[in-house]
Amino acid sequence: LPIEPCPYVTLPPTWDAFAKRLSKKFRSNIGYYERLTEKTFAEVSLTTADASTLPDGLTSLFDLHQKRWNARWLPGVLGNKRVQAFHRDAAAKFLANGWLRLHLLHLDGVCHAALYCFATGKRTFYYLGGFSPELSKYSLGTILTAHAIRMAISEGHSEFDFLRGNEPYKYKWLPEERINHRLLLLRPRDTFGGLGVLPGKAGFALNRMERFVAGRVKQLTENHGQKPAKKVPVAAITESEASPKGEARP
Repeated sequence: LPIEPCPYVTLPPTWDAFAKRLSKKFRSNIGYYERLTEKTFAEVSLTTADASTLPDGLTSLFDLHQKRWNARWLPGVLGNKRVQAFHRDAAAKFLANGWLRLHLLHLDGVCHAALYCFATGKRTFYYLGGFSPELSKYSLGTILTAHAIRMAISEGHSEFDFLRGNEPYKYKWLPEERINHRLLLLRPRDTFGGLGVLPGKAGFALNRMERFVAGRVKQLTENHGQKPAKKVPVAAITESEASPKGEARP
C-alpha cells in the first residue's frame, strides 16, 4: 500500500555544485536571508550540539517546536514530558555513537532555531525542526537547513533525506522522491469454511478507513487557522508559509 512521498536530495562534493541545482530565486534568497540576519543581529552563531550543549539544545528544540503548534491551539508532538525524556535519552546515545546532528542557530545569545537531524551510512536525515515564529521574515529554517546540508556535504555524505511527507518547505530544495509503502498481511481463518476470507477482507477495509481518517485529520490540522493557499512558485515559499511538522516521521 503506497503511503506518502519521501523527498530527498543527492549531494555533490561541494556546496557550490549543489547550489547551482537550485532555482536562481531560491539560491538568491538563501544569501539574502543570511546577510539580513548578520546585518540585524550583533552575534549570529551556527553550531552543532555536543555533549556539553545537548541538554540546553534539546530544551530549545522542544520549546521552539511547541511554540509554533501552541500558537495554533494544537498540542504538538514534543509537548509530553515522557516524549521529551525519550528524546533526551535517545539523542544522548545517538551522540555517543556519532549519529546525532542537532543544529542550533543563536542570535545575540538566544537560540531561535533548532534542527534535529541524524547521520549514518553517508546519509543525513532531517527529523524535526523548531523556529521562532516571530522571526519568520528571516527564514531561519532555510538558513539552518542550508547549514545542515553544507555539513552533510563536508562530511562526504551522498544524500540529505527529508523523510516522509510532502510539506511545502521541502520542495524549495527541488528534491527527488521515493514512495513509502506499507506491507499489510492478514491471515484468513479456515474455521469459517467458505467465509474464511472475510476476516482478511474486513481487515483491509478497516485499514483503508484508518488511512482515510488519518489523512483527513492531518489535512485539517495543517489547514487550521490558515487562509486559503495562494498559488506561488515553490521557490518563493518562505518559512512562515510552510506548516510545521506535527509528528515524528521515521
